[in-house]
Amino acid sequence: MRRHTWRPLALLAVVLLAGCSGSDKQSTQEAVQRAYLRYWDVALSAQASPDATPDLSDVAAGRQLKADEDLVQQRLHAGEHVTGKYGHRPTVTALHAHTATVHDCLTAHVTVVGPHGQEPLPAGPYTVRATLVNSKGTWRVQEIVEDTRSCPAAESAVPSATPTGANR
Repeated sequence: MRRHTWRPLALLAVVLLAGCSGSDKQSTQEAVQRAYLRYWDVALSAQASPDATPDLSDVAAGRQLKADEDLVQQRLHAGEHVTGKYGHRPTVTALHAHTATVHDCLTAHVTVVGPHGQEPLPAGPYTVRATLVNSKGTWRVQEIVEDTRSCPAAESAVPSATPTGANR
């Protein structure tokens, strides 16, 4: 009889561990989503003040870091900056130890301001897929590409203000 007492204890341990891993997964998904949204804030800030660029390497890596740095330089040389913000409906769709995928229904309320006037970016919505990498405990966006999925109907879209200087 005594040799069977381990089974209920082992089953209890498995159940408890499964509960912890679910909590850890949710916590990691939240961290990925925060990193993704922070990326957009920093990237937009870098384009808003190209001569006082925040450190994009805090939020981007690899191809995306290079593309963002190139865009900031293009804006700087063209005498341009941006105003406004982006609206998001992100969802973490894949999560692994060192990589994650986020799908987002992105709307742009952004205007490019330059020596020849103001030009609003097309508002979208855009469906994008972002790949994030985890290096030394920090999630960074490695790549953002337009996705072929369509944006689902907005149940609770993030409100965004109309950019300064935009035509209605």
